[in-house]
Amino acid sequence: MTNDQIRTFFRNNPALNLKQIEIEAGIPNTYLNKAMKGRNLSEEHIKKVAPILIRYGFKDNEGAKVYAIYNHKGGVGKTTTSVNLAVGLANKNFKVLLIDFDPQANTTQHLGYRGEDRPTNTIRNVLTFDEANNLPIKSCIYQPYEDLDTFHLIPSELSLTKIARDLTLRQIPGMERLSKVLGMVKQDYDYILLDTPPNMDILVTNAMVAAHSVIIPVIPDSLPYEGLADVIDFVKDETTLRLNPDITVEGILLTMVKGNTALHQSIEEKIRSKFSRYKVFDTKIRNTIALSEASEAGEDIFSYSHRSNAAKDYKSFTEELING
Repeated sequence: MTNDQIRTFFRNNPALNLKQIEIEAGIPNTYLNKAMKGRNLSEEHIKKVAPILIRYGFKDNEGAKVYAIYNHKGGVGKTTTSVNLAVGLANKNFKVLLIDFDPQANTTQHLGYRGEDRPTNTIRNVLTFDEANNLPIKSCIYQPYEDLDTFHLIPSELSLTKIARDLTLRQIPGMERLSKVLGMVKQDYDYILLDTPPNMDILVTNAMVAAHSVIIPVIPDSLPYEGLADVIDFVKDETTLRLNPDITVEGILLTMVKGNTALHQSIEEKIRSKFSRYKVFDTKIRNTIALSEASEAGEDIFSYSHRSNAAKDYKSFTEELING
């Protein structure tokens, strides 16, 4: 058990009482709190804490929680949510890896990688079975912001569509490709977020097989509402469940919400009623021009306009997700 594993365990289980665990482990008061702020526990203290944490559910292979951000409809705020949730988590000192898993590369562009600034190493190089073009996953990781070293990105590119065709031909190994390569970096992060393409192809299947759970952004309009059941059915698809039986729907996130319109209010009520067996997040992302402006500027909403309603909404959503 390492200091980083201990910190990850506590971050993923915020309800645990640090003082109580210190008492049970017989270590000095405030030591765990200091460890969460970066000060390492000694080997002696780790040995005392280890059996207590195992009793509370610690597993030696504890690694990043993997979320797929998915909806088969485009334009519902999937990329916006992926970027701003990732930065929101990183701002709280969690180690976050955001993977642009869409050949359109919207997340990559959202974070300022455009034109000549586009990276040469992308998720395509990670997934390919072609030895001449395959690269280790760690060589495809970038740090978008110099002053935020807890936030990393694996970018995408249009040629990912060619890799998707190859993955399809390989059947089961192709479906498990992402899950296998993520195993090489899970211990390095608290969270891994997958921004998925708006369809139901082999890339989305890869994301479902690799993810612990799925966050579904949806606009409270008629057509997105009508398609929501199809999204959940795909998450629970027979092939997915065979390869990843533990996958869950983390929750449904209402985006681009116009709270003063009768239509959005009505559709929201329908979503909360019809899909009551799933979590519909209390936080709603309001419709605001600041999100579009941030994307155009190549920035997340916190960097672009930290006092905006959108920044407040994504901060609230981040906290709601962390606290369960």
